[in-house]
Amino acid sequence: MNKDDKLRSLRPGDLIEVLWGDACLYERVTDKMLRNLKPKHLDTPMRNVGRFIGVMEGKLMKYLVLWIGQDNRGHKIAVIPTSLIIEVKKTRRRVEKKPMISHRFHRLHGVAVKIYGVKKSGEEG
Repeated sequence: MNKDDKLRSLRPGDLIEVLWGDACLYERVTDKMLRNLKPKHLDTPMRNVGRFIGVMEGKLMKYLVLWIGQDNRGHKIAVIPTSLIIEVKKTRRRVEKKPMISHRFHRLHGVAVKIYGVKKSGEEG
């Protein structure tokens, strides 16, 4: 079953896991880092788990809308362009947002250093 068929088969309230490719922003990139940029540095896979609300048409594209929780201020939803979805599956896991990898630079002894690797939990780094 392809991605579009899976999206059509979902019903509001289904607990799903969505793997999708997010955008990213790099800061403090040196000329050397820019020259050594590799395809693995471009991908920023994300995983969201939550309750399926629906697929909605925006002005620019179609979006999967996912309820991921709520707090005392209101509901939290993820709005994911369907064109960026890699995989969708029903699940029994808890509602969460979890970056699959972390891409960031930091300064070490005055030199910008590229850091990337698997994150163990959904906290911001």
